[in-house]
Amino acid sequence: MILYIKSSRSNHLLKLNIEPVILLISHFVPVILHIMKLQKLSEAVSGLNNPQRSDQFVRAFRNAVRDEVFDAAEIEGRFELPKEYSRRNSNETYKRQAKEMIFEVTPTYQKWYEEVTLDLNTSKRQKRVKPTLEAYSSGALDFRAAAAATREKMKASEQKGKKLGSSRKKK
Repeated sequence: MILYIKSSRSNHLLKLNIEPVILLISHFVPVILHIMKLQKLSEAVSGLNNPQRSDQFVRAFRNAVRDEVFDAAEIEGRFELPKEYSRRNSNETYKRQAKEMIFEVTPTYQKWYEEVTLDLNTSKRQKRVKPTLEAYSSGALDFRAAAAATREKMKASEQKGKKLGSSRKKK
């Protein structure tokens, strides 16, 4: 294993072979050399199944780092999120950027990644069933509950009208 050291004063490059040093240290002290597998956040985002959820993944990633679930460090540069945003009242789309980060791929990170991607792939919203004859007939909507809600709404409207009328009455 070769280590290059640059001198700050003379700008010379010093080449050191550190294998004998590691062997010497490992002989006297049991050392486990840990080789870190680092990955960029942009690489993790590109591996997502649903690119439209990439912004939520980045937000969850940054929250996990802040909450000390795993470690990550910001590096120079930004990357483009694959999610396409659309402007209001226009067909134009655009993309956003996020700060690039690196992190160590650990079992803790892999477990977190599995949970988050599973959560992002499931739909959280339930589709709103429109009140139609077919919806009530099929049982998708409860007719009795809808009738009670309609009755309450009509009573409240009537009471509001009576109150408004009585306040305008001449005394």
